[in-house]
Amino acid sequence: ALGCLAAWVALRAASPPVPHRRLGLRELLASESGRLRAVARGTSLAALAIFLLLAFSEGPPASPEGGVLGSGLEHDLQLGLLGFAAVAVAAAWWRDGFGGLLLVAGFGLGSLAALEYTPLFAVLACLVFAVPGVLFLLAWERVRGVRELGFVAVAVTGVFALGAVVALELHAQAYGPATPQSSLPVPETWRVKWAWAGGVTGEGVTVKARLNDDARVRLLVGPRRDLRGAAASAAKQADDARNERIVAFRMEGLEPGRRYHYGLEVDGRVDPYRRGSFRTFPAGRASFEIAFAGCARVGSDAAAFEAIRRERPLLFLSVGDFFYANIEENAPGLFLDQYDRALGSPAQGALYRSTAFAYVWDDHDFGGDGSDASAESAPAARSTYRLAVPHYALPGGPGGGIQQAFTIGRVRFVVMDARSRRTGESMLGAEQLRWVKRQLLAARDRYALTVLVSSVPWIERPEAGVDGWGAYPAERAELSRFIARHRIRRLVMLSGDAHMLAIDDGSHSDYSGSGRAGFPVMHAAALDRPGSVKGGPYSEGAFPGAGQYGTMRVEDEGDRVRVTLVGHDYRGREVVRYSFGQRVPR
Repeated sequence: ALGCLAAWVALRAASPPVPHRRLGLRELLASESGRLRAVARGTSLAALAIFLLLAFSEGPPASPEGGVLGSGLEHDLQLGLLGFAAVAVAAAWWRDGFGGLLLVAGFGLGSLAALEYTPLFAVLACLVFAVPGVLFLLAWERVRGVRELGFVAVAVTGVFALGAVVALELHAQAYGPATPQSSLPVPETWRVKWAWAGGVTGEGVTVKARLNDDARVRLLVGPRRDLRGAAASAAKQADDARNERIVAFRMEGLEPGRRYHYGLEVDGRVDPYRRGSFRTFPAGRASFEIAFAGCARVGSDAAAFEAIRRERPLLFLSVGDFFYANIEENAPGLFLDQYDRALGSPAQGALYRSTAFAYVWDDHDFGGDGSDASAESAPAARSTYRLAVPHYALPGGPGGGIQQAFTIGRVRFVVMDARSRRTGESMLGAEQLRWVKRQLLAARDRYALTVLVSSVPWIERPEAGVDGWGAYPAERAELSRFIARHRIRRLVMLSGDAHMLAIDDGSHSDYSGSGRAGFPVMHAAALDRPGSVKGGPYSEGAFPGAGQYGTMRVEDEGDRVRVTLVGHDYRGREVVRYSFGQRVPR
């Protein structure tokens, strides 16, 4: 309708003045049909050229992981619509009326653009083809009266209305909530935007916080909720230009296995709204439970985060895709925005302030879908992680990966970075692979259990192009043979990426060829993304879905360690369970 009105105004403005009589609608459209046709042809060819160039240089718009229509169908459908638009443009050179088919192409391409971009952008994409389509119809000799013009207006209005509905629905499917959301209210804020604790050991903690304005800040940590008698750190300056108003504190000298509370003192006053708590890790033989999961949409407020908080885990381990931002440029500010949105979510913020946190990225929070070491976003992802996330020591150095290791009781966690060192030949890179082997070998005799963390599926058929270990069978076999050769027995893997709960008892995880390197594997996802299944087979089954997470209970009995893996839905209900025990040599 707006296109018809714009064309009408353009016609009136372009018509030469007639001194003796006014032109009627039929005469005006007839006299200006040549000009309308020329503009329609030029704009349609330009639109077609631009869309074809973008389609073959950048690729058609796609939903994250192709999760709505399927990546193949999304791609083929858009290329088919571009071909349809090309046929319509060619036919319109013979008969103007065929140009109206560009409205259909505009509707389809605009709607599908919402798979990756906002619905407003989808409307603009629709207009690119809709405007020349309307101009072709106005130049058509059969559109000369008020009734015909009314039909055009109704058709254009209908196409835009239907396109808006489809675009909104596709965008909601691609980026909207995939599971029930939290009922927590948005908390008040004063000076502190967000705060969370990580890098926890038996004696220390790292707290990072972002301020709403420049200020002098101290960290207070103590056993009382009201922070009376709490230990105070040295003051630091939160400065917008110097550190994005993010301050990091390391507090040592704490007692193992004890709950502590923390708060930020800003310019002499303790912020009342962003206080948190955590438990230091136990020393020696101990039983504990952690929670882990991956794959949450941008700024998710999923009910699953509340359910995890109710579990009161010692640690929450985020195993990748902390947010689905798909940032593909070296822009630290864009990554900081995503941390702000995640930590500003009522449910996520409350969880992260209630327990210790550890995190390794996957592709959607490191770069684009399937990103690797060549990602343009890599420097920004790396620098922002180091600035904003409380983490353990990163042996890769400032320009390396974020692989890290830590200990809870007599359990050693080895967290692999499967993204930032990945190339066409290696998942981990040679340096990280050596580091993983050293960690496994050192843990074999020193710890009761080793937990290997992989953000992508380990159990997969060898296949080029898949996103997990199946694309790197030689490297997987090398690591598996190392496990077999050095008799690393008490081993379990926690993983994400696949939007499912799945457990294998070790029947399918041995790629050494010896039959001596199998170990239990558990996937836990998706926190707030549509369900999917990757890899397998899994002895205990695979359960795709949204609003899911896992827990791992460790009971260290001295000469024996027992592990219970449980997959939960967003209500906290059990979906799948597997337990195993292994003897610990003295």
